[in-house]
Amino acid sequence: MNPLYTWLSFLGLIFLLSSCVSKKKHLEEINGLQSAHLQQSSRLVNQINRANEVIDTLKIQLAVRQGENIALVGMQNKLQARIDELEGMNTQAASQQQNLGATIRQKDAEIERLKQLLRDVETIIDVRDQQVEALITTLQNALGHFKSELYSLNFDKGKGTISLNTDELFYSGSTSRIQKTGQEMLAIITQVLSGYPGVFVTVVGHTDNKQPSSSYKDNWNFSALQAAAVVRMLTDEFDMSRNQLIAAGKGEFSPRASNETSEGRKLNRRIELIIEPREENLIRELRKKVREMEMN
Repeated sequence: MNPLYTWLSFLGLIFLLSSCVSKKKHLEEINGLQSAHLQQSSRLVNQINRANEVIDTLKIQLAVRQGENIALVGMQNKLQARIDELEGMNTQAASQQQNLGATIRQKDAEIERLKQLLRDVETIIDVRDQQVEALITTLQNALGHFKSELYSLNFDKGKGTISLNTDELFYSGSTSRIQKTGQEMLAIITQVLSGYPGVFVTVVGHTDNKQPSSSYKDNWNFSALQAAAVVRMLTDEFDMSRNQLIAAGKGEFSPRASNETSEGRKLNRRIELIIEPREENLIRELRKKVREMEMN
């Protein structure tokens, strides 16, 4: 065989073998790249899917947040409206409070004014009571030389009472004839009362429950006539002012003691001179105080 041919054949075989090895390796590399590409594509698809899921979740959360935000905005608007309403009410309340404060101050001043008027009235009444109490004390001293069973004196709640036993004041069974001792007592009483022109005297006749003589209709009539006789003596004999006196009869209907005993009946047979401040004087003084307060 030709050596050259042999050598060329050998080189061709080498080339062929070399070509076959390179192509196989190339195919292997291509397959490797395709496999890697597929794996990477699969990973990317998975990542994209997960990203889409996240996006969907975020969209849902966003929608929820948007709904919550709308609700919050609505609530905020309502709260703001309520705040505005409360601020308006607060302004109105402040105005009302200011007006109320002025009204309260005015009422307080009026209350204080009325309290002062009440204190003035109480002072006037106290002074009047003291005058009557002083009058009773003066009578007690002036009548002190008479027997204690002939009379009694009492002062209570601004009113003084002189009680005279009619058995010693009048002759027995009489409604007009006054004994000398009784006249002396009435003269002293009139003298003392003349120093107190601001008092009013009610002369009241009282009896026991025994029926009077047939000359009198009943004990009311009998007691009223005795009271009138005392008033007549105080005015006609001792010049006491007539506008300070009034006569009344209560018969047996206001006893001091039981009519079952002679001692009780004696206590019930009496003339009472009830001494009180004149109401017209009190009214006049009160009106004066009211006018003075209104002027101030």
